[in-house]
Amino acid sequence: MRTLKLNAIAALMAATLAACGGGGGGGGDPGAPSPAPAPAPGPAPAPAPGPAPAPAPAPLPPENTLASVEATVAAGASLTFNSANSNLVSVTDPDSATLTTVLTLSAGTMMLSSGGRATIGDNGTGEVTVSGTIADINVALDGMVFTAPDSAQTVILQIRTEDASTPTALSDTDEITLTITAVQLPGFQNFEPAVNVLGQPNFASGSSGPPTQRNLLGPRGAVAISESGRIYVPDTGHNRVLVFSSAAGPGSLAQLRLGQPSFSSGGARIEQGSHPEAAHVAIGDGRMAVAEPFANRISLYASVPTSTTQMPVGLLGQHSFDGTLQGCNGRTLNQPSSVAITPDAGKVLVADRGNSRVTIYNFFPLSVGTSPAYDVSLGQTHPDCVLDPTPSSASMNQPTGVWTNGTQVVVADTGNHRVLIWNTFPSVVDPVAREGESAHRVLGQSNFTASLPNRGNSSPGAGTLNAPTHVASDGTRLAVADTGNHRVLIWDSFPNADGVPANRVLGQIDFDNMLANNPDQDGDSDGPSERVFFSPGGLLFHNGKLYVTDKDNNRILVFDGQ
Repeated sequence: MRTLKLNAIAALMAATLAACGGGGGGGGDPGAPSPAPAPAPGPAPAPAPGPAPAPAPAPLPPENTLASVEATVAAGASLTFNSANSNLVSVTDPDSATLTTVLTLSAGTMMLSSGGRATIGDNGTGEVTVSGTIADINVALDGMVFTAPDSAQTVILQIRTEDASTPTALSDTDEITLTITAVQLPGFQNFEPAVNVLGQPNFASGSSGPPTQRNLLGPRGAVAISESGRIYVPDTGHNRVLVFSSAAGPGSLAQLRLGQPSFSSGGARIEQGSHPEAAHVAIGDGRMAVAEPFANRISLYASVPTSTTQMPVGLLGQHSFDGTLQGCNGRTLNQPSSVAITPDAGKVLVADRGNSRVTIYNFFPLSVGTSPAYDVSLGQTHPDCVLDPTPSSASMNQPTGVWTNGTQVVVADTGNHRVLIWNTFPSVVDPVAREGESAHRVLGQSNFTASLPNRGNSSPGAGTLNAPTHVASDGTRLAVADTGNHRVLIWDSFPNADGVPANRVLGQIDFDNMLANNPDQDGDSDGPSERVFFSPGGLLFHNGKLYVTDKDNNRILVFDGQ
């Protein structure tokens, strides 16, 4: 039984192997072929290629953020850049921690906040650099203060922020336009009326006559006012200087006369103490000068005279008080029409009209004998004082008026229908010839070579002149007696460019009119009034008022600029 069972099991196993296709081990058909051996395992196949890795992102430039791109600022005023004023300036950069920002102004200054950790260079100037982290730069920019220049103009603020950490420096540049407006000072509105008159009983009178204690005859140049307030008036046609009290008004009598033995005398005399053709009076540091074209001289007082017996002690243009020599050399004058004294009385300037020059003396002569020679000459390059055929910044044509504050110099270049300005006191450029430097600015013409009245137009404008004779300034405003157009032009601030138009006009209702004594501005001359002129001449600013010598109306008008 046991043998039978074993044989049955062997047969079953063989059948199973055959059914599975196996043939090994003597259990299969001995005639069947042996199965092929399994192939040996090879290397694993390479994976399929995937997408290329993304390149590194390019660095991004910094960015300026401007809350506003324009602003208006009054001349000389300040503007703060911050969120409260809706004009904050800030910077940003998405991939850099440190930056440099440069603020560049075409005029004015910028002051950044220095309380943060940013590095600030040249703070308070026209070009400020700030470096540091973005946060530190923005702290410095928040609250930065721009201070405007003193004159009306357009200022460009350029903001350039740079990231220097990249191989190629990246930057962003933006601009803010700042419009600087002139300060509108009170008073001196177009065609405004005068508040006072000297030499006439009222504003409607313009007549003259024989000399009296009150009347004037053709006064030309500026009045001068002493520290005590007395008003010294050049009464040109009566060959004298009349002195009025500070409270003088219509019809007031003069307190004092200089140059005549009595109030009723008016003839020209050539002697010490006379003032033949008194054309202009100037006071500086307690001293006084009178221009006298008829005698080709300037009379100089050691102190402002307070009595008729007080005499001038110095002279320019003559060796003695009885001389009238006319000439062109360094010691003579030819019809000097006005004189200016620096505030410290250290220098005297003379408009030497007949010689087409302005002469400058670096001292105040207090004696006579040999006429002093000038130290500097402006406007004349010819030893024989001839006119240049073409005007230039170095020439003049019969200048009538000169003004200085010791730093700036302004000349009414009458024959060239222009005003010349020196922003700094003229220095000597030719020591041998004692010639001074050329003018820096010109008004009334678009350039230094032009010379036509009203720029060749049939009517005037805000930027034209016709035979200007006198100039004056209070340090801020500039006034010009535009005599041929019967008006006074006023610039609210000292002009900083050639040909700048005036801001205001007295004597005419607008800049286009030019008739004398035309109070109703109807195109017909009528007569004097408190608003009009007939050949205005000398000018003087004093305590907020402007004194205008109204020559052919034989009077002095006073305008209140306060």
